[in-house]
Amino acid sequence: GRSINNKENLRPLGGIEEQSPDNLKALKYLKDILAYLDNESGHYNKLKVQDIISVDKQVVAGELWRIKATVTLSDCPQNKSVDPQDCKELEGSESRTCVFKIWDRPWLPNGREVQTSCENESVPYSFRLKRSLGTPRYIIPGSLDETNEPNPKVLHYVKSGLQYLDSRSPHSTKYTIKNIKKVSKQAVPGQFWRVTAEIVLSDCPKRYYTQYCEELEDSKSKICYFTIWEQPWLSNSLQINITCENDDNLYSFSPKSTQHINTFHNQELLVKFNDFMIKHNKTYLSDTEYNYRLKVFKDNLNTIKLLNNYEQGTAQYGVTQFADLTATEFSKSHGLRPDLRNENEPPFSNAVIPDIELPTAYDWRQKNVVTKVKNQGMCGSCWAFSTTGNVEGQYAIKYGKLLEFSEQELVDCDKLDEGCNGGLMDNAYRTIEQLGGLETESDYPYEGDDEKCHFVKSEARVQLSGALNISHNEVDMAKWLVKNGPISIAINANAMQFYFGGVSHPWKALCNPKSLDHGVLIVGYGVDNYPKFNKTLPFWIVKNSWGTSWGEQGYYRVYRGDGTCGLNQTPSSAIVA
Repeated sequence: GRSINNKENLRPLGGIEEQSPDNLKALKYLKDILAYLDNESGHYNKLKVQDIISVDKQVVAGELWRIKATVTLSDCPQNKSVDPQDCKELEGSESRTCVFKIWDRPWLPNGREVQTSCENESVPYSFRLKRSLGTPRYIIPGSLDETNEPNPKVLHYVKSGLQYLDSRSPHSTKYTIKNIKKVSKQAVPGQFWRVTAEIVLSDCPKRYYTQYCEELEDSKSKICYFTIWEQPWLSNSLQINITCENDDNLYSFSPKSTQHINTFHNQELLVKFNDFMIKHNKTYLSDTEYNYRLKVFKDNLNTIKLLNNYEQGTAQYGVTQFADLTATEFSKSHGLRPDLRNENEPPFSNAVIPDIELPTAYDWRQKNVVTKVKNQGMCGSCWAFSTTGNVEGQYAIKYGKLLEFSEQELVDCDKLDEGCNGGLMDNAYRTIEQLGGLETESDYPYEGDDEKCHFVKSEARVQLSGALNISHNEVDMAKWLVKNGPISIAINANAMQFYFGGVSHPWKALCNPKSLDHGVLIVGYGVDNYPKFNKTLPFWIVKNSWGTSWGEQGYYRVYRGDGTCGLNQTPSSAIVA
């Protein structure tokens, strides 16, 4: 096999991955979008999907989905609580082909932006979809939880009670909790709770395993009283009774789920999974899919636990929107494409490594050489941001002035790469040299989309005379950085997807150095000292392009010294003329 040090293995970063038209997440996006458009339209009938033409996904700062579909009016009125896909097409209605772009950034409170463009519409329509209604205010006096947070076990039992009410309800939509009024616990053999809850019908069909639901229009809430008696030593260890206002019935049952979910740990797992589904708007359309994703989620919790327990650095990892995906499914979103590599191009020269004594730490951000953290948005242009970041540093060091250069120029004008569909820093260096330079950000502002090239050579503020490959040895990399400036690199972004903060040093098996899928910029390095444990933790300071709300104000600290996540495989730099 080829050495992983060989750059011919590289493929464009941030590329587009085709998805199945039956992709459950795409179907959920379409359902939510059409429901929103129904609400905004002047039509009496609901919209429905006639045909899904194509679906693709791209890892940008978050996820960018593009769904091309034909839609038409159904024969179901909007006030009818029914899935429009179960309705017929409205007679005489014309179908339209539309493209829906969904930009999902789960770390932002309103991080789901949608743009629709349809035939015969000159202006695209943009809006934000609600991710969820947020977590209700639960007030649980007297619970075992001394922090006054909701008791997960009690909430799980109440939700089980709602599912039972759904099975007895004549309505087509499911109940949801509007407010927990009161919870008390009584000392009896086992555990006994009394819960007073306000519930209301939602707009979610019963068959959906989701709690991303809003109140059904014109639905009136009602107060219900739950008694929950848990006696683990009995075969039917759990008994739940429910009575509701203006209802003479007593609903009493023993949930079957307790036969195999008989520990608090597993009950807590279900609560965590439900919370995950709410936060990330997950919908599973069958029992089989739900159970499979629950198993994957459980496995990933174990992986996250291993990452945190055996993290060789100080990073914290946690549940993200990818927590119901297997490692194989997740890796598909970082596919590399070797087809843009020009085998006839001569390699760049190797950088001369200065013979200097390294300082303990060095940070180019403190020397007016690094511009503010930018955001690539819905465009797979990480390669362009890595390139401009490097050129900005080289220019500032050589000419004593920090300027912001244009990523959009590269997206539009670099024909060796594919704009928002990904690229390579090596190609970008060559393009800048061939074009005659880069304009500034203000002269050629970032749009985050593929546009027509309108580069004006006379407006270029920086020119290149080539580029350099830098040593894969991280001591040499540090020496070159101190003497010459920030370094452009490619990295495996797996750990970055789960990164909250700290010095990231994941297991090699969890961050394959061969799978490079993201372009970033090393701007410095440092060392964390732990004298109590006689330990030091060297790290790189990496500038990302996902905005300042990600990571440590937009930066990623990653272990320095052992090629973590492949960060030392492709270090390079432009040569400013």
